[in-house]
Amino acid sequence: MPSLTGRTIRNALPISIVFQMVLLLFAFLVTDCGNLLQIWAVTMAAYWSGTLLIMFRRPKTPTRLDLFLIQWSFPFLLILIAVPLVTWIWKLRGLL
Repeated sequence: MPSLTGRTIRNALPISIVFQMVLLLFAFLVTDCGNLLQIWAVTMAAYWSGTLLIMFRRPKTPTRLDLFLIQWSFPFLLILIAVPLVTWIWKLRGLL
């Protein structure tokens, strides 16, 4: 019999995927020569690396923090961390 927590991980992933697809749509709509789309791709790689790490480390007993991060961290990663960090790095390299 599957555990209750296992069902919670399965419920957290679709919400996150919906956020990712909505933000992908917005990234496609912004006319900035693909810069936001590149930032979205970097954020996607970081998010899924963290999510897979959580799922492999604690597949049957994730903590509440694990479930929260799986479900809600993608928009915060994109808006609060990735956009400012990548913009700063591009400015240092002279790309912006």
